[in-house]
Amino acid sequence: MNKTVAYAIGAAVAVVGLLGIAYITVERPDATATFTSTTVLVIGIVTTFFVTVNGQAKVADRLENVERNTNGRLGAKDNEITELQRKLLAAGLDPQTGQPVTGSVAQPDAQPDPQQPG
Repeated sequence: MNKTVAYAIGAAVAVVGLLGIAYITVERPDATATFTSTTVLVIGIVTTFFVTVNGQAKVADRLENVERNTNGRLGAKDNEITELQRKLLAAGLDPQTGQPVTGSVAQPDAQPDPQQPG
């Protein structure tokens, strides 16, 4: 959705709501509190919707910027990273920490630690 259209719709909802509050205050003062709270709630929901639309538009702009700057070369970069991680594993190092890999999580011949209860 275009940001300008979104803001126009939000402004229209707010104006109609405020005019409705003014009208209800004159015609039926006893219903003013209920109508006002409902109108404020609706304006809040609409505002939340438009803030979300604006955020999505910014994310889309950033994504387009990244796509433009990389020219579709991210696949080659991912392949290079995967190959480097394989080399680290082959050398016995954890690709995330660079620490030596001590073995698998489940070691069938491991003895329980006598210092640990259980």
